[in-house]
Amino acid sequence: MSIKRGQAPKKIAAPLKFAGVAEKFQLDVVFINRKPSEVDALIAEGKSVSEVILFLLDSWDTDYPLSVEGINELEDDHMGVCQGIIQGYYRARRVDLEKN
Repeated sequence: MSIKRGQAPKKIAAPLKFAGVAEKFQLDVVFINRKPSEVDALIAEGKSVSEVILFLLDSWDTDYPLSVEGINELEDDHMGVCQGIIQGYYRARRVDLEKN
């Protein structure tokens, strides 16, 4: 048996690359490997996007504080980054079938 319960990685490092008309940048993050059901529960509770991101992130390489306020400020300065972080979480967590 190659897959065992409870042995998924606890954290996932991911380089997130962003591009807009006026800028390109990379945000290196470390996600906490949360279950999608945990994320869905937060959304169902009405948590803000910033609160969900704070729940998902262990760390990031920016001087914006890793807080609801810092996430909001980052989004104000670089519109779309919050959506990209959440999208990056799902991409980082998802496994794909490799060609045999």
